Amino acid sequence: MSELLSSGGSIYVHVGPNVNHLMRGIADEVFGPDHFLNQIIWRRAFGHSDSRRYGIIHDVLLFYSSGDERIWNDVPGPPDKGYLETFFDQYDEVRGERYRRIGLTAPGVTKHGSSGKPWRGVDPSPQGNHGEYSIEKLEELNKQGRIHWPKNGVPRLKRYESEYTGPVLQHIWTDISKIHNQSAELAGYATQKPEALPERIVNVSSDEEHRRVVLEFFRAEALTNTPSPLIHGRKSGAYCHVDGIDSIFSRAEAKAVAEAVAQAGSRQCYVLACEFEMDLRLTAASLENELGVKLMLIQIPREIMEKNRKNPPPFLEMAVLEAEPVYRKKGKETSVDIKIARFMPSLAEVPSKTLQALKERAIKSGTDFIDFWAVDFEWQPGRPFNHHWQDYRTRKDRSLKTVSEAGYVYAKRGKHTACVKVIDTFGCDTSITVEVTA
Repeated sequence: MSELLSSGGSIYVHVGPNVNHLMRGIADEVFGPDHFLNQIIWRRAFGHSDSRRYGIIHDVLLFYSSGDERIWNDVPGPPDKGYLETFFDQYDEVRGERYRRIGLTAPGVTKHGSSGKPWRGVDPSPQGNHGEYSIEKLEELNKQGRIHWPKNGVPRLKRYESEYTGPVLQHIWTDISKIHNQSAELAGYATQKPEALPERIVNVSSDEEHRRVVLEFFRAEALTNTPSPLIHGRKSGAYCHVDGIDSIFSRAEAKAVAEAVAQAGSRQCYVLACEFEMDLRLTAASLENELGVKLMLIQIPREIMEKNRKNPPPFLEMAVLEAEPVYRKKGKETSVDIKIARFMPSLAEVPSKTLQALKERAIKSGTDFIDFWAVDFEWQPGRPFNHHWQDYRTRKDRSLKTVSEAGYVYAKRGKHTACVKVIDTFGCDTSITVEVTA
């Protein structure tokens, strides 16, 4: 993990209390004791009784950085109830809210401008330094009812309870509880953490960079106010959806994106993802017929993560694979084979210098780029792929069959699903399902 961290990276290490002290020593050795930043105390539970010892209600997170350039975003901590009760001791009848009194004095001793002059017969800074606001601003605040006028003394600014965001987050976290046994996010894992915990860590120690970088290299416009959180950008009149880093864009996500685009009144959307779920082109075609929305599936090139890269790498559509059943009858028995009707690799892993030449070759004869392919005639979702038949190129024999020679006979008549898996010469895996009627 130390090797994977960037210069702006941080790491939060959590282990159980029995080995926490050992982990601290190991982490000091790996990251360096100078890069230890905090031991965060997370109160995960309220008080309870343990057998003849103090109740254990907290976990510890060890917070280290990889260097001095770590990303840091200040996040307000939970409101301090004791602080509210002590300092918000005044009540505004008109607004119906408690407030505390804030001085109108600014740091320093500068007396230039209207902020250094008395206001309404009162010197807001009797100690000799200047006021926080100009006289014009003070008049405006007074009209808004924001000035507290005591019977004797200096006027002060009202800071309302609703404006109190709490202190900057400290190293003791008391506002995130463990997952309730009726919570929707409960997955049944014994030491599962609430989503709010990693969410806080991500917000503090990372920036939202990924989608912005992808859209920038894709030459698309990043959108801030969108009709749906699934819509992130726009290019040439079409919306753009950027999937998460290193995640697989699924069929369920495709349906959700297509529905969001349709509701937004558009008919096209670029889907940018690192990887796509098997058979997604068929799903995209089905959604286009159902919703009238065309999803253009574009693989995110890994080159965009290269340091100091300025020129955009080529963004190419995912590989195209089309296959069809071949039926052969012999007496009363019908056997089935699969034919690759069309294949075109995505070329997403191809260096830019040779891309154009390979693209022309792939259009003419895409099957030349197949290194291995196999068929599972009894494929079912969620089950391992069975290699009922396969063919591949060798160093001595570069030929490859485009029609299987399995002669597969189904035990039961009816509709079945076969799956075709192709691995191209770039090492990319593409799969598609084929409906077979036996």
